[in-house]
Amino acid sequence: MHVHRKIGAVYIITAPISVVFAMIYLAITAPHHLYDHLIAWIALWIFAALALISIFMAIRALMAKRIYEHQAWMALSFGSLLVAPLLRWDWALLAALFPHIDQETLNLVTMGLMLPQVLLISYVLVAINRQFIRPITQRKPEKFALKVSQIFISITPFLYVVAIGSTIIAGLYFANGGFSGLSFANALVSTELIMKEKKVISSFGVGKWFWVLSNGGALLFGIYTLKSLLQTRVMSVSKQAQNFAKATAILSLIAGCVAIMFGHQIGLETQKAIFAGGTMYVVNGAFLVLFAVILFITQYKKQLALIKESIIFLICMLPYLSSYVLTVWGMQYIDLPTDYVLAGQGFAVPIGFSTGLLFIGFIYVIYGQATREHN
Repeated sequence: MHVHRKIGAVYIITAPISVVFAMIYLAITAPHHLYDHLIAWIALWIFAALALISIFMAIRALMAKRIYEHQAWMALSFGSLLVAPLLRWDWALLAALFPHIDQETLNLVTMGLMLPQVLLISYVLVAINRQFIRPITQRKPEKFALKVSQIFISITPFLYVVAIGSTIIAGLYFANGGFSGLSFANALVSTELIMKEKKVISSFGVGKWFWVLSNGGALLFGIYTLKSLLQTRVMSVSKQAQNFAKATAILSLIAGCVAIMFGHQIGLETQKAIFAGGTMYVVNGAFLVLFAVILFITQYKKQLALIKESIIFLICMLPYLSSYVLTVWGMQYIDLPTDYVLAGQGFAVPIGFSTGLLFIGFIYVIYGQATREHN
């Protein structure tokens, strides 16, 4: 513990200094001078701010002797600082797997991977600190967590409307042949990606409607299940909640597998626009499959805290397609320079924002029941 504290002291001094100097560099550097232009500039600002905030919150939790929260915040800060080395690892791995892909394409793809990677690594760091063998420590829930839970329960009807709206947007998107039927996309998305996507959608047949319905159903079941679990006063999981959790997991697994197939069919071509377009579906689909499997395992073992946690992650990821479409729609009101659009920024930025809800999932991890009971 003495060594741990010494290393921690060095970390909380040097890491913020490094991040502040990185922020200064970003402040005086135009986005087009960075390796991936605007998307990298936005992402680096977000991760820099997240690193500083999480270190501050980790110190605050430590002073309040909430070690479990301290560990989780430190995991998030460390994950945020992994952006630079992860970028190089992704370049090396993708270049080895796809040697015909150019560097600009690798830049776009790695930025599409970055947010899920960072948060997943941070989550794994939290999970491996959990001690599931020893008896559960019955700590009182954080007041903040209780308040947010009550807000979630009270706005559930609104969330159902959002879930239905997300499903309708996804349905309309496929009914119109993807971006080919949306006029605002022409100025932001490359013609190659629009045409390739339209071809894949037309060849997908009923598969696309299978995806829309399973994705929307998983979102509705997930919201309902989470509400039921937050309302329960007992530590056990009811048979009904288990059944709804199973339905959420099955539908999420289907949606994730179909998304991976869809992204794969868009293809890993040499054109950076097509490559990055397919990557979004594959990465987000893989994330759905991962947490659907975790939900299967946790509901089988009747681990209430982990059931809620995995459902939260699924709820945060399931609306990614509608979030992506809406962000592209919003981008039309931003006057992007032509060279940014040609570099793929018109759809690369929305890809990053499509996974933005995962931040909410990680905040739940920090203040949620699983972290408080098992750390």
